[in-house]
Amino acid sequence: MKNPIWIIWLILCLSACGSRTPDYVINEKDMEDLLVDIHKSEALIETEYEKFNTSEKKEALRESVFRKHNTNKAQFDTSLMWYGRNLEKYVDIYGKVIERLRTQEKQVSGLRTDNNSQPLSRPGDSIN
Repeated sequence: MKNPIWIIWLILCLSACGSRTPDYVINEKDMEDLLVDIHKSEALIETEYEKFNTSEKKEALRESVFRKHNTNKAQFDTSLMWYGRNLEKYVDIYGKVIERLRTQEKQVSGLRTDNNSQPLSRPGDSIN
């Protein structure tokens, strides 16, 4: 008969190992932050196409995002592969990324609305 302590230890180890992100993978919070900035940089490239009209300029912006997050494309790609095999965590991260981007978009829209509602002149201005 097998030792029940051995079986319990094996189950605990497997469950703990299965839920842990390996050291070579960008942790969930950092991955969320990185993905938010990656999406923002890609949006910037798309909207400011005259500024980023060469592949070198686009790549420089992308690399600056990785530097900001103390990582590189290779580690990002490795992490994406790991999260691709751990979809539950990946979906959770992306849900947070989408929510943050939506919140930031609303904030920017609010600023645009506030700026458009400002009067062009105020009482006492030299224009009046």
